[in-house]
Formats: sequence, structure tokens, C-alpha cells
Amino acid sequence: MSVQVETQSQLQDFLGVLRRRKWQILLPAAFVIALGGAFAVVVPKKYVVKTQVELRPVGVSVSSKDGANATFQIRARERVKKVVGELRNERYLTLPPDERNEFLVDIVDDVKVRLDRAGDGVTSFVNIEYSSVDPLWARTFLKALRDDWINDVVQRDRNKLGDEKQKLFEEKQKLERQLLREEEAVTELKRKHGISATQSVPGTDGQRSEDPIYAALVANRAEASRLDRELERAKVERETLQARLDELPEMLSAEEQVVAGTSNAAELDALDGQIRDLQKALREYRPEHPKFQRIKFELEELLEQREQTTHITARSEVVSTPKPNPAREPLQKQIDDIDLRIATGTASRASLAKAIQDDERRSAELHSVYEELRVKATLIGNLRENLSATDRRYNSKAQDLELVEGPLGNPFSITEEVVPPPRPTEPNPMLIVAGAVVGGLALGLALAVMLEFSRNCFRSVHELSRVLVVPVLGRVDTILTRRDVRLIAARRVLVGVSSILLLASVLFVTWAWAKSPELLSPTVREKIELFRSKFR
Repeated sequence: MSVQVETQSQLQDFLGVLRRRKWQILLPAAFVIALGGAFAVVVPKKYVVKTQVELRPVGVSVSSKDGANATFQIRARERVKKVVGELRNERYLTLPPDERNEFLVDIVDDVKVRLDRAGDGVTSFVNIEYSSVDPLWARTFLKALRDDWINDVVQRDRNKLGDEKQKLFEEKQKLERQLLREEEAVTELKRKHGISATQSVPGTDGQRSEDPIYAALVANRAEASRLDRELERAKVERETLQARLDELPEMLSAEEQVVAGTSNAAELDALDGQIRDLQKALREYRPEHPKFQRIKFELEELLEQREQTTHITARSEVVSTPKPNPAREPLQKQIDDIDLRIATGTASRASLAKAIQDDERRSAELHSVYEELRVKATLIGNLRENLSATDRRYNSKAQDLELVEGPLGNPFSITEEVVPPPRPTEPNPMLIVAGAVVGGLALGLALAVMLEFSRNCFRSVHELSRVLVVPVLGRVDTILTRRDVRLIAARRVLVGVSSILLLASVLFVTWAWAKSPELLSPTVREKIELFRSKFR
């Protein structure tokens, strides 16, 4: 009699598959979980150390601009190499040269740098992290790396300001030497041409703006012009007085009482002749001439002698005798005074003419000298301005350097010191085990599903009933002989025992490594260490 087989849903079919192949799911999952647990125990545990540095703008320091480059500067391989070498890392020093580079690359990969901006947009916070299996090394290395970066940035600021200060000092010395050379050249030029050291160059802003030689030339020309006018007036006045003197007679007639019997007419005639000769000779010389005074003196003696001779008489009688015209003497005295003035003025005029000639020659010579002095005065003025500006910049740079070298010039502030954590931070063993559980179950489930659905056949009566239009009368189960049953049981025992032994071995090695490594052979420990080195 035919029986309609009750069909099952696909979910029921899938659950049936899981029940039939539960050991195919659990066994791979157990292996994966055991291996995951072993990996969680054996894998090197890293300690993550952190530090935070505040970078703020301070004074003239340009260190605040290095915040954006902190990631590249801190993780620079040369910096890491320098710090590792200074710390004398034993593992690094024992490595051959070709493996040291890989060691440094691993350290650089373990260093993490993050830059955070403060709310003011100016202050920055540099967060540095480093992970290592050795907490003491991690703390020492991260602190040394941070301090090396800070010192490098600060020292770069100081070196930059020091170089700028040194350049300004050299520029200042150069300007001082150049100024000294120009001032010495001006002094030598003035000394060579007889110019006073206090005499400023004409055309500059000095107190004495006029050349003394040119001023003397102008004064001498004015004095010469004045003397020419005075000489001209004196000559006109002398001509006038000389004309009046020429109109007056030299001798006048006079009656005098003389002694009877005595006659001195011959002596008087001789004296008159000598007087006329001396007067004639006197007109031929200028008052400044030496002979003029001598002749004048002789003439005065002869006139006095003639006057005494006229008073000598032997008897009383009235006689008529000539005598000098008294009106001529004042005129002659005025003429003599004018002649003296003319002679003195002429001599002064000649001296002025020579002085004017010398001043004109000196003025012509000094024209090019003053032109050169004006150029040098302009150059000296520019040098002094440049020297003053350079000196101000040098003093300002020296103050900036002093500020940067002081404690207030450091733009860095450590807000979080390096402190190693009390327990390892990564990797997380529980997370590894959880991942192994999920991965093992997924692997077993995938293996079971693959083995179940990889066969191209009907796996149950229910599948057959879903595709046939006629009812299923019945089914015939797999016929197993005793031998088949024994083989299946033996196979299951073998697989179970081997799996248990394998799982026990993994668990024992894991436990021994964690609790008593001496229970393991050196070869096993070496292999485990080699495995661990891949994850350091």
C-alpha cells in the first residue's frame, strides 16, 4: 500500500544535515579554537606607551610651524636610527648590517603620531604612541625619541637665530671697516690739500658750509675793490693839492734888520740852490721810498740852517731877503700824507693781488677735491645709516636669541609623560579566541555544507517526494554488513583518538609555554621563538 511521505521544509533539511554532520563541524572548529588559543598565548604581547606634547607659538620661535610635519619628523628613519644607536639596543647591535634596516623599519611601523589642533587654531597637541614587547624599552625609546625631536626643533631655532646673528655681526663689522676706510680717506684728502679737519664740505649740511679759501677770496676781492676806490680818491685828492701847491710861490720877499758890516748873501744863495735841488729831487720819489725820507730830512736841515743864517748881521740896516712861502708847508704835508697813504694802499693792493691769485689757484685745485669729498660724504652718510640699521637688527636678533635660549623660549610643553601600562595592550587574547571560535565554527559549517551539497543526487525521501508527481511507496536504507560497521567504528575511533591527541598536544604546548617552558624541548622552544619573531 502506498504511503504519502510528509515533506520537510528546507530549514528542517538543513538542520538534519547539521545533526548528521555535527562531528564534521565540531572537529575543525575545535582545531581552529585550539590553534587560536595557542596563538593568543604564544603571540608576543605588546605594551603601548603614549606621550603628548603641547606645541604653542612662543616669541620669534618658528617651532610652531613644525606641528604639521611632526609625523614625518618623528618617524624619520635617521632619527630612529640615531636614538636606537644612542640607547645601545642589544638586539639591534647584534644584528648583521643587512638586518638592521628591517629592525628599524619595524620600529618605525610601530610608532604612531597624531596631530590634534586646539580650539584656538594656534596651539597643537602631538600624540605619539609606540608599541613593543618590552615595556622598559618602549618607555625608554619613546621618551628618547620625543626628547630628540624636541631638542632638534629647538636647536634648529637657536641655530637659525645664531646664524642670522652671526651674519648681522659680520655685516656690521664689514660696514664699520668700510666706514673707517672712507673716513681715513677723507682725512688724508683734507690733509693732503691743507683743508681743516673740522671744515665741512661745501654743499653739505655742515655748520661751516662755505669754503674758507673761497670766502677769503671773496673777502680779498672786496678789500681790493675798496682799496682801488680809496687809491683813486687819494690820487685825485693829491692831484688837486699838487695843483694848488704849484700855484703858490716857493719863496716870499721880506725886510730884516741885520748887523752893519756883515754880509751873508753868498751863503744864503748857496743854501737856496741846495734847497731847490733837494726839493726837485724829493718830487722824483714816492713817500715809501727810502731816499724820500733821507732827502726830506736833509731838506729840513738846510731850511733850518738858512733861517739861522738870515739872522746873522754886523750892523743895523734894512735889507730885503727871500724866505719860504709858509702856505706851501701845510699843503706839502697833506701831499706827503696822501703819498704815504697811496704807497701803503698800493703795497696792500699788491699783496691782495697776490693773495687773490693764490686763492683763485687754490680754489681751482680744490674744486675737484670738494667734489670728491661730497661723494665721500654721501657715501659715509649712507654707511652710517646702514650701520645704524644693521646694529639695531643685530641687537634685536641678539635679544631674540637670548629669549629662545631661555626657559620661556621653549614652545614645547609635555602634557602627558611616558608611562608604561601595567598589562599588555595588544593583541587582545580574548578577541583572538573569540575570532578563533567564530572562524572554527564557520570553517566546520562550510566544510559540512560543502560535503553535503557537493554530491549531485537525492539525499533523502523528502527531496525525492518534492520532485515526483507520484507518491513514494517507501525507502530502503543503506545496508551495512558487520564488516562495514566494524570499519566505520574503527575509522571513527582512529579519527577521534588522533584528533584528541593532536588537540591535547596543542593544549599542552600552549600550557607549558605559558607556565613551564622547561617542559618543552629546545627545538620546540626555538621553533616557537622563531614563530614569535614574525609578530614582534
